[in-house]
Formats: sequence, structure tokens, C-alpha cells
Amino acid sequence: MMAQSQAANDTKYTISVVNSAPATISSIKGKPIGVVSFDVYDGKIQNLFIIADPEKLRALGDRQASRS
Repeated sequence: MMAQSQAANDTKYTISVVNSAPATISSIKGKPIGVVSFDVYDGKIQNLFIIADPEKLRALGDRQASRS
């Protein structure tokens, strides 16, 4: 069995730094909808952290808006 999902056409993926770690930010129309950050040690990914909590993402959205 295989799961499949499809991103909205206006989904944007941005490489960034979140909580001092490399990350990708998924956003739709400028609003962050998810973050995947990477815990890297000795050049290898040790852990992935997925953030989807709207409260935490709201703070990220505020930070991105202030950069525009």
C-alpha cells in the first residue's frame, strides 16, 4: 500500500534556519504551514523535527513578515 499526497499549486518551499538548525519552511500565500528542521552532527542528519503547531508557526510568520 502506498500513501500519496499532493501539494497545492501555490505551496512554496524555502530553505532557512529555524531554532539555529537548517530547515525547510512550507508556506501557502506567505503563511507558514509547516517546518522540517534537521539536527546535523558530523555531517549526518541525526534527527528530523516537524513543526505544525499553528501557535509556533505564527511566530515564524511574524518573523518572515518583518523581513519583507
